Amino acid sequence: MKENLQARLIRFTTLCISVKNYLNGSFEADHLSKQLIRSSTSAALNYGEARSAESRKDFIHKQGLSLKELRESYINLLIIEQNNLCRNQDLIHKSIGQHLCNISQKLSKKQPINDSLQNSDFKYQISEFKQLVDQP
Repeated sequence: MKENLQARLIRFTTLCISVKNYLNGSFEADHLSKQLIRSSTSAALNYGEARSAESRKDFIHKQGLSLKELRESYINLLIIEQNNLCRNQDLIHKSIGQHLCNISQKLSKKQPINDSLQNSDFKYQISEFKQLVDQP
């Protein structure tokens, strides 16, 4: 059974929270872990708000915020990985690879149908994020 986007975002957030338990305790690791928790939880929470948006414009805005926070989480995980701040690199790779790719694919399917300026901005954000996630 396929997970819906909300479940994937919650799972991604849970993985990001788990990363904190494997960080080396340095100032840098502590700083990045707190920001990672803020950005990953914000992505899930903004998606929840988007699901009950009052207008198409509100929906696009909230989905865009989710993508922004996911992009921030992705970069944060890369910084943690490249600086060897995490004792469990597999958890980092799992967070980055499987979950971010799946989430970005799901978000791209939820884009609005009309061709307004906001919609084209939203399509650009999704394609930009997918390119970011698909990079080796």
